[in-house]
Amino acid sequence: MQNGVLGYKCDDMNRQLLRPKNSHKNISFNGIRIRIRKAQMLFQTYKLDPRDAIHAACAIESGIKEIISNDADFDKIKEIKRIMPR
Repeated sequence: MQNGVLGYKCDDMNRQLLRPKNSHKNISFNGIRIRIRKAQMLFQTYKLDPRDAIHAACAIESGIKEIISNDADFDKIKEIKRIMPR
């Protein structure tokens, strides 16, 4: 098991995010494994918060090149460009 960031372990993160909840029966999980793997890579490479890694992974895997955010942590990610909100 690899150690993560902020007390999270990568295997724990995968288990929690890949396990669909019964309360979400109407949600489609198409492509979620690819996005979670990408999020794990971003999490480890750029030392991101898990939520930031998931948001960035979803954007990147969807072909989105820019993200609007006040969060400077997104500046670490070479695959996307952060835009400050107006």
